[in-house]
Amino acid sequence: PNLWRNSASVTPNSAQYMSTKTAGPTTGDLAPTDTPLPITHGIISFPDPKEFMWQNVASGFQNPVGIVNAADQSKRLFILEQSGLVRVLERGVVSELPYLDIRSKVSCCGERGLLGLAFHPEYIDNGTIFVNYTDVDGDTVIARFSTAADNPAQIDILSEHILLNISQPYGNHNGGGMAFGPDGFLYIGLGDGGS
Repeated sequence: PNLWRNSASVTPNSAQYMSTKTAGPTTGDLAPTDTPLPITHGIISFPDPKEFMWQNVASGFQNPVGIVNAADQSKRLFILEQSGLVRVLERGVVSELPYLDIRSKVSCCGERGLLGLAFHPEYIDNGTIFVNYTDVDGDTVIARFSTAADNPAQIDILSEHILLNISQPYGNHNGGGMAFGPDGFLYIGLGDGGS
């Protein structure tokens, strides 16, 4: 599979916008913020795909399931492969060495595998990532890893610290998404247990 990039921009004429309030914390310095949502005739909509041109930016991935930016100003993109690899795309080139390789820990494929990656909000300073994967027993693992001391371009596989281990009754609907919210909490999509 390939990665594609949109080379067009959405214009103000392509959708009207309304402002909604997002829930804010009850304490602290953060306050609710206005979030624009595109609407057309009262219905939330997406831009017309005909307004976009797509360009191949990388290829050679096996079952890519996610793409994440570390927000570290490097402009690197981290591509998750379902088998348990995270590969780095930098300036149009895919690195030969994987950023993370946990294939020996992951059951794959179908709706299982390496399913999520989130970079700690202070990743630049602490080199910490979080992953969501299905282990060899078919259960969900949420783990923390750190970059290698001798090579910050790779994760130290021995640094794994398992935070959660969740029994999954079936091999489908395992969720996988992960992201830090503006409140600093890590949000994890675990799925509904399948059937």
